Amino acid sequence: MEVLELFLSAVMAAAFCLSPSLVHAQDQSGFISIDCGITEGSSYNDKITGLRYISDENYTDAGVNKDISPKINKTDIDKQYLNLRSFPDGNKICYTLKPLRSKNKYLIRAGFLYGNYDELDDVPRFDLYLGVNWWATVTLFDASDRFTTEIVHLLSSDSIDICLVNTGFGTPFISVLELRLLDDKTHSNVSQLVFDRLGLALSDSIRFSVDVYDRIWSPFPFQYWEVKQTRYAIKSPDDDKNGVPNAIMQGAAVPINQSDAIVFYFSRDDPTTQFFLYMHFAEIENLPQNQTREFNIYVNKTLWSGPIVPKYLQRTTVSSISPLKGTDFTVSINKTINSTLPPLLNAIEIYLVHELLQAETYEDDVHAVMNIKSYYKVKRYWQGDPCGPKTARWQGLNCSYDAYDPPRIISLDLSSSGLTGEISPDVLNLKMIKYLDLSNNSLRGSIPDFLSRLPYLRVLNLSENDFSGSVPSELNERSKNGTLILNVEKNKLLCSSDCKNKAIVPVVATVIPVLILVLIAVAVFWFCKRRNQGMVNNSFICMA
Repeated sequence: MEVLELFLSAVMAAAFCLSPSLVHAQDQSGFISIDCGITEGSSYNDKITGLRYISDENYTDAGVNKDISPKINKTDIDKQYLNLRSFPDGNKICYTLKPLRSKNKYLIRAGFLYGNYDELDDVPRFDLYLGVNWWATVTLFDASDRFTTEIVHLLSSDSIDICLVNTGFGTPFISVLELRLLDDKTHSNVSQLVFDRLGLALSDSIRFSVDVYDRIWSPFPFQYWEVKQTRYAIKSPDDDKNGVPNAIMQGAAVPINQSDAIVFYFSRDDPTTQFFLYMHFAEIENLPQNQTREFNIYVNKTLWSGPIVPKYLQRTTVSSISPLKGTDFTVSINKTINSTLPPLLNAIEIYLVHELLQAETYEDDVHAVMNIKSYYKVKRYWQGDPCGPKTARWQGLNCSYDAYDPPRIISLDLSSSGLTGEISPDVLNLKMIKYLDLSNNSLRGSIPDFLSRLPYLRVLNLSENDFSGSVPSELNERSKNGTLILNVEKNKLLCSSDCKNKAIVPVVATVIPVLILVLIAVAVFWFCKRRNQGMVNNSFICMA
């Protein structure tokens, strides 16, 4: 018996999303569509999708705009991929998307096309991060290759950082970044990537506005089946959150030979990979009473679901309750002995569980260092999470990492950074800091007492600044007993101990000479006065 085979490969997919529903999708509320690299302040409506794309000026403050090489064939390239933003400087560059809705799911999609924009003909490779967690490695085969990846993520705050991390294999860049608000409460809150999303009867890819949630559906490349179509709308279940478009469900694939099964395969090299599988069915033929369509679904020869009798013009979705685990899967849809018709299949969705295990930096530490950055207008590539990922933490910072607990900032080095003003009070909120270096700047004012209230501080370098007044007594005491290494050298107006005692010396040195002169003058005055009194009688005058 011949078998209809649907070959699904991990190579074909970068990453995609769950089957969600979107809030106010038709008018693009909850959509952010960024064409990276277009002129600041500019925007446009895409001629094909109608989506409105804007500049990335409000989402990142790094990088340079570039156009792909004129030598690249642009015939089939979407407008969003004709330009890009390149990041030649900095180890980690982030787009901060906000304000968003905390505790809501978002579909996030990123696209990349190198296009030999730098005329080096050297395709880069770099990592893409969702906050502090690895999302994907951007791998392009040549200058015209396009890499697209999607993820569905439940936000824990009102913003999300999408970061590009330089791994030493060329300059990171990005072409397009898209975000869509979802209203999906039916599936797991674990972040998921799309392995494949296919419409079996499609002849071309579709997305917004055919799919009001702007999911991208692709046709299956091997059409060894008969396609059935209907012009009638397909009804979704009342409690449905999948929202599969009518354009997908109005077509179905059936084996040409009625005795055949529908079989497809998917696999991954990593044995720890976990999959979620969704299959969508709708009977699109009004069957006579003597005809039935009934089938079972097998995964690796084990009954997975069934028997299934798809309803006329109504969608039935069969999905995983728990993820499938393994490397190779064979899914077979077989007609039952009671069925007079072969099985059908309208659409397939396969998702990869993507665990985000790295915790974000402790929130109070983040607020503190962000305020310090703003207070001093720090001119460094401080973007995204301060401590994550470990290989791309902020320059001048060191952090402690303890299993899955939030990292804590334990070291801050802002030496020779052009700092002015006083020491920011936000330093006190870095409760776990051990090492603080603010040397060789133009900081002024007194050294604040609150530095002595940092319990874990072991090294404090305030040398080569313009501090004045006295060093707080508690800092001096800790320096003397060896619990703190304190450096306050080359602060001309600063007293290392009590300035009052030091002030006695210059005061005494000034007052005593003046007092002596006054006493001499008084003595001379009285001497002359008495002489004059004596000389008057003798007609002499003493001129003093």
